[in-house]
Amino acid sequence: MRVLHDDGSTTICGHINEALVERGQNVRADRQIATVGNRGDPTGPHLHFKVRNAAGVAVDPARWLAERGAFVAPIGGPGSLF
Repeated sequence: MRVLHDDGSTTICGHINEALVERGQNVRADRQIATVGNRGDPTGPHLHFKVRNAAGVAVDPARWLAERGAFVAPIGGPGSLF
């Protein structure tokens, strides 16, 4: 699933089980858009999350989220489940 954001960046969510929105639909940040799944060849249910800027260049998803006010705990860090 790909989501185009107002700033031209695109987020890509892979291995989803079910899309909960329609193509072309506008969504808000608090809207659930999909359920986590294990489609493809994953080791188990999880979300594969990528971000590309408006020029199509891959960017660090944690930094992209942090710039938008989201807290992302590092894997193995405080608050992490892993």
